[in-house]
Amino acid sequence: MRAPPRRDGRHVLRAHLPRLPRRDHVRPEAFDRRGSVADRANPRGLHHIGDPVVVAEGIDRTREQTGGVNQPSELVLPSAPEPGSTIAIVSPSAPLVAAFPHRVERGTAYLEGLGYEVRIMPNAGLSTGWTAGSGQERAADINAAFDDPDVSVVMAAIGGTHSAQLLPYLDFELIAANPKVFQGFSDNTMLHWAFLARARLQTFHGPMFLSELAEYPEVLPYTGEWMMRAWSCEWKTFEPATEWTDEFLDWAEKRDLERPRRKEAATGWRCIRPGVAEGPLLGGCLESLAWHLRKSEI
Repeated sequence: MRAPPRRDGRHVLRAHLPRLPRRDHVRPEAFDRRGSVADRANPRGLHHIGDPVVVAEGIDRTREQTGGVNQPSELVLPSAPEPGSTIAIVSPSAPLVAAFPHRVERGTAYLEGLGYEVRIMPNAGLSTGWTAGSGQERAADINAAFDDPDVSVVMAAIGGTHSAQLLPYLDFELIAANPKVFQGFSDNTMLHWAFLARARLQTFHGPMFLSELAEYPEVLPYTGEWMMRAWSCEWKTFEPATEWTDEFLDWAEKRDLERPRRKEAATGWRCIRPGVAEGPLLGGCLESLAWHLRKSEI
């Protein structure tokens, strides 16, 4: 028998964004698949985006070869966010902040409960088709957040398919001079790699504002615990989650407020290739990377 179709966060994105011609998407034309926004909120640990060999080999490139940005020689790890500091919410891609105010309310309540101030950046609530404003408007929010001394965390509201549009407008010298926690996953992979390559900033591949941190009736314990451990660097090894979920409950119909999503027991780590390895951790959404590697500004 064929397994039932998998329901995940793609339905959240597709139900509320227009269908655009392929030419309007920022990806090589050979790719047919539309992007996905992770609504799965799997219990996930937070991973540091580390220093890949390809970037280490390119540190001595000229300013012309690196987009005119002076690259510091050492990778910068931002300071741990202090309670009372501000978490800035940005929308690098999909315009879902305005579409789901109940998720904004839940995410805000969770972060405030941890002792942080929450600031929704001015352009995060815009909606222009598939994006929260133009690339320049979305990048302006990120630049402003990094420039604000009260902000300790710049957190993506959600993923999407268009974060690469921000790269020409990001002030990498400003970002390098004001290191902060940048957090998100999915299409935000493009920003993680850009911050690494052009600002030497160590970033955090982990929970996002509208998905994981607005979970009903509460943020999954594993997600919350490991996010705080990662921010404070209070960990040496990763422990697997004991349960997970990718059940889809429609945000538009507020089904996500009716009951918790069903969990399944986790089976621990799955080894893809046995052996022992040592080195920096570099990761992200491979689908997003595949779209952009040929003509990337990273």
